[in-house]
Amino acid sequence: MGDVKRQQAAAVEASIHQPLERLLSLDDVQAEARKRLPKALYEYVASGSDDEQTLWENRQGFKRHLLCPRVGVDVSKVDMSLTLFEDTDHAQHASLPIMISPAGVHCLMHPDGEIATVRAAQREQVIMGVSQHATTCMEDVARAAVTLPTPSPASSPPPSAPPSTPLWYQLYILRDRSLTLSLVRRAESSGYQALILTVDSPVFGFREADWRNGFAGLPEGMILANYPTKHAYDDRMKGGWDQNSEALLDRSSSFERDLPWLCSVTSLPVVVKGIVAPEDAVAAAEAGCHGIIVSNHGGRQLDSCISSIEALPGIAEALRQKGFLLDADRRAQRPRARPAGSQRGERGRRGIAASHCRTSTGGIESFGARAEWGDGVDGFLTEWLWTSMRWIPLRLGGIGILTERGRGKARSMACLLE
Repeated sequence: MGDVKRQQAAAVEASIHQPLERLLSLDDVQAEARKRLPKALYEYVASGSDDEQTLWENRQGFKRHLLCPRVGVDVSKVDMSLTLFEDTDHAQHASLPIMISPAGVHCLMHPDGEIATVRAAQREQVIMGVSQHATTCMEDVARAAVTLPTPSPASSPPPSAPPSTPLWYQLYILRDRSLTLSLVRRAESSGYQALILTVDSPVFGFREADWRNGFAGLPEGMILANYPTKHAYDDRMKGGWDQNSEALLDRSSSFERDLPWLCSVTSLPVVVKGIVAPEDAVAAAEAGCHGIIVSNHGGRQLDSCISSIEALPGIAEALRQKGFLLDADRRAQRPRARPAGSQRGERGRRGIAASHCRTSTGGIESFGARAEWGDGVDGFLTEWLWTSMRWIPLRLGGIGILTERGRGKARSMACLLE
């Protein structure tokens, strides 16, 4: 009798879960993940801070910026590839102007965690940011990116060669500078090709959903794997891993003191993440950074904040006026601004039009991992990138080759491109 009930339950579950070919947008992916995830875990990924005004503004910001398509253009071939840091020893090729943003605790969504995500990034040859709060240590993520997937991450060869897709390691400035430096050295020795310095988190935002759901400590056997010990941050007596790990962060950190220090101790490019004010972008550039990620942390930090896409024009113009960003028909100089988070191919293209740079995926890969199409996040990225980004929106917008500049501009941001 028990077997019959299990079979009936499996049949009911299969009837409500949608196959990949029925999920036509990232909203569909998120809805599918919501059906499969426990409520507390889904809301941890999907929620924003406080009243979630910033989260709402991020999506509305893309809707307020419309495209002005160009026609009479050869779009028989679509090539979105580009080279970053091309004037340095750290030139990096990417097949698309998109990266997977650094998000923590992937193992909450899928047993393979960051390993599954980096394999998807590798197949598509897109840049992946690896979080300091990953649940897989940075060395194992790098090993998985050296070759194509093997049956077990443990059987992957050591990263004697650089990862085959660019990996960027995200870090915070910690009160213990020796711990910060040790993380930088580990990233360098593992073949990471850039550092992402997150600067918008002297404390972590208050997410009401997590507190209502009692979503706090990580499950037994799961840790923030990049730290050498869990005792400093994994206190399950109160709060959550975010709130407890923030005790490690240096709230006195500043561009003037810490960004030059970080740039001086590494030869890797340093990209600053979490800027929405033009003045901060200029300060970071003057302090020596190699790039900027325009981001409000996906609406998970300060509430009632300007959307990332609407912060981008002012930042790009401020950098251009100071000589850090050249006009679109000339080679771009460092730093290069990038908006964070896009839900459809058209929205990703709006970010490219606005900045002529790159967009990043925010946390949507987590929903793809849970939807479990084929290889999970791998199938999600492949379907979205090929269908939404490479084909229909770009061809209809008159973009065949990304490096052919001056076409497909967002009307309200044309001054940023010319």
